[in-house]
Amino acid sequence: ATSGTSLIANNFIYGVGANGTSGDFGAGIFLGGGAGSTTRVYANSVSMTGTLTGGSYPNYGLAIGGADPVVDARDNVFYNTLANGTGVSFAIGTASSTYANLTSNYNDLFVTAGGGTFKVGKVGSLSQGSGTELTALGDWQTTTGKDANSLTVDPLFTSPTDLHLQLTSPMLQAGTALASVTDDIDGDPRPASAPDIGADEIVQNADLSITKTDGVTSVVQGGTATYTITASNAGPSAASGSLVTDSFPAACTSVNWTCTPSG
Repeated sequence: ATSGTSLIANNFIYGVGANGTSGDFGAGIFLGGGAGSTTRVYANSVSMTGTLTGGSYPNYGLAIGGADPVVDARDNVFYNTLANGTGVSFAIGTASSTYANLTSNYNDLFVTAGGGTFKVGKVGSLSQGSGTELTALGDWQTTTGKDANSLTVDPLFTSPTDLHLQLTSPMLQAGTALASVTDDIDGDPRPASAPDIGADEIVQNADLSITKTDGVTSVVQGGTATYTITASNAGPSAASGSLVTDSFPAACTSVNWTCTPSG
């Protein structure tokens, strides 16, 4: 586009990749970089996995063409472990060598560790053998000045083709609130702050219960009674900050208590 604003949001993208040769490359999301337009890439989950042979050109989770187009990429997972011959696999790449119009933050830029044919980012070209390849997240941050709050960790998708998050995913509550993305790919609501990164939002639901017993039916006047209060959370989400309050009758004297956490 040469004008207006385009929004790409809440997509599961998987099963893509190319064993490209000269002039071709694969991309989960490819932005052409039309001058005068704005493209917002929000809360997408891209998974590029598997093994291809014979390729000599790159694959990108996000590829941005053009000369510093206006692009805003936040709360996305760009996961690229695709093996492709001698072609390099990147989480993100831009053809531009300037980045004034690029907003990129709160993303997960993950590739297979070790460098070689797996690198976090690339600038200056989308073609193999030209531009600057950036092995680690820190290299990308230093070169572009972007993604200060981004991660480079396994997002723990349910599977390579089911991009819902596991309950232990580091994507949980690691994003930033976006006014134009109020729910996820399933229609689950996004919180007003610290949403999950990617297209899936795990709704935080805790199942709290509490019991109190002294284990007897009566107590002799002046005797001692021991009450056990058990607070439990059946999940699936944590309930940080929960408070248990128990008031003793005024007639009780010499009261003391202990708390033993477990689980």
